[in-house]
Amino acid sequence: YFSITPLFKQNISKKRISDTLNVIDSYVLPYSSKSRLVRIINKLLVKKLLKDDYDIVILTSPEQYNYIKKNIKKNTKLIYECMDNMPFFYPEGKRHIIEDEEKQLCEKSDLIIITSEYLKNKFINNYNIDIRKMRVIRNAFNDKMIVFNTEKIRLKSPNLVYIGTISKWIDSDTLSYFASKNEKYTIYLIGPYENDIKIKLSKHKNIIFT
Repeated sequence: YFSITPLFKQNISKKRISDTLNVIDSYVLPYSSKSRLVRIINKLLVKKLLKDDYDIVILTSPEQYNYIKKNIKKNTKLIYECMDNMPFFYPEGKRHIIEDEEKQLCEKSDLIIITSEYLKNKFINNYNIDIRKMRVIRNAFNDKMIVFNTEKIRLKSPNLVYIGTISKWIDSDTLSYFASKNEKYTIYLIGPYENDIKIKLSKHKNIIFT
């Protein structure tokens, strides 16, 4: 398992898990989406790291394809595992670039794993991708991994509740505006969060992170 992680974002891991699974995580420079020079340097780094022959390469983002498309061997099977509507994780100005990259990746992939019928139809209608190389595998979870909290939480009323990861795809400006104009509402944000978003929204007494 080969992975690349932007420098300073988190610790990397390099270890053999079993006879058939070896984790190789490596650093690349951050801000590649904002700097052409950083993208060029990162491509050179990845090219040096990807010097072995691989039977199967699985990509989870259209941007990853840029790092390997000139290095991947002809006999290597390419799989695109698409877990979400990836272009909409990016600002509107860059969205069309990601869509072009995603189309290229879909065309080159031997298999596309997607999590919904919506994404399958999107690839068919927008990218003209052959339905025969797509498989819908819906998101799931292992309930044995969940720690259930049996303590009841009293929610103030009226309220607005969001459950999920609190990241850049949250429209924090709209949420901040709503909180300031509707102080009678208590807004509960439940899930892992990015610190800069919490700092921005915590100035509102009626926004509660939990």
